[in-house]
Formats: sequence, C-alpha cells, structure tokens
Amino acid sequence: MAGFKKHMWAGIKSYGILPPAVALFHVIGEGTPILLATGAVALPFTLIGAMFPDLDAKRSIPFRHFRRGVAVFAGGVIATVLYVNRRLVVNVGELLPVTTSPTFVGGTIYCGMVIGAGWMIFRFLYVYNPPHRGILHQIPAGLLVAIILFSIVSSVAVSLSISNPAAIAFLMGTSFFIGYLSHLYLDTDPQEEKSLLLLRKTYIGERLDDRLP
Repeated sequence: MAGFKKHMWAGIKSYGILPPAVALFHVIGEGTPILLATGAVALPFTLIGAMFPDLDAKRSIPFRHFRRGVAVFAGGVIATVLYVNRRLVVNVGELLPVTTSPTFVGGTIYCGMVIGAGWMIFRFLYVYNPPHRGILHQIPAGLLVAIILFSIVSSVAVSLSISNPAAIAFLMGTSFFIGYLSHLYLDTDPQEEKSLLLLRKTYIGERLDDRLP
C-alpha cells in the first residue's frame, strides 16, 4: 500500500494533465481567462481527491487530520450558499409564528444550519466507518463526490454571477476525480497484486461485481 506522501506526489503529477488541457482550449479560442485561472489553481481539489479514499482508515493521515477540514469546508460551502440567498432565509423567518425580528430569526437559522452541517459531517465520518479499501476505493464513489462537487461549485458560481459557472465547476470536479484515480492507481490488491484501478470491482462497484460472471 502506498504511503500518504506517495499519494500526494501522485496527485501532483496527475494534476499536470489539467493546466495544459485548459491552456489548449484557451489557445483554440474555446477558453476564457477565468477558466485558465481556474485550471491553474485547481491543485487543492486534486490533492483532496488523492487523499479522499483513505478517509475510511482511522489510522490514516487524511482521517486523523483532514476530517475537521472536510467538516469546516462543508460548513463554509453551506454558509456561502445561504449568504448569497440570504433573502430567502429571511423570508423563511417571516413565515414562522414568532414576534422576533425576521432578520434575527433568519440569522439564527443561518448559524444553526452552518454549524449543524459541519457537526453532522464530522460525526458521520467518525461514526460511519466503512471497511478500508471498500466503497471509498471504488470509482462510483469518487464519481459521485465529483458530481456533488460540480453541483456545489456551479451553484455558488451562479449565485455570485461568475461567468462560465458550469465550466469552472467541471474543472473542479475533474481535478478532484483525477486525484482520486491517482490514488486507486497506486493502491494494489493484496490478493491479485494488481492496481485497484484495473480491477472490475473497483470501476463498477463491489456489489455489481459480485452479481456478474
């Protein structure tokens, strides 16, 4: 099994695919400066993808040190989404049968949702402990996270009136997924001694693999 540093280096190397691809789109006239900038700063998403599968191992560095970071990031995303839609939060406060200021009620709802989301994700990562090299080491799981990331980034970009929100979100999701695949490439199955990335149960999911001949 590759160590944490090897996974991080693999993530950095795999990230090298992204900037040239974005630059090529820019050269042929299909890109924009903001896409070029996004491709240049997407490395953190690649590194997150490279460490993500080992969140299922309580002794791993990602689990021990980055669990709080995941919770804080989730809270920050929800805080941003709620802030740009703060009028909606205040409207919810106006609908409640209370005599307090709707703005105060909306602010209370805002803080409660941000803190609650961070706490729930923190507890979920600690309490829900799937077997190591289980579901988090299967491509469908990584693809699902990349899609969720795409949805979050595109929603925030739209709310902030940033141009090309779908393309920016796609780059972020792709950056994560590239790092995720680099992790699976380095990990090997102890029985078959093959890269997990090349095993059927990895790229279609273990449950489906059990049902196929």
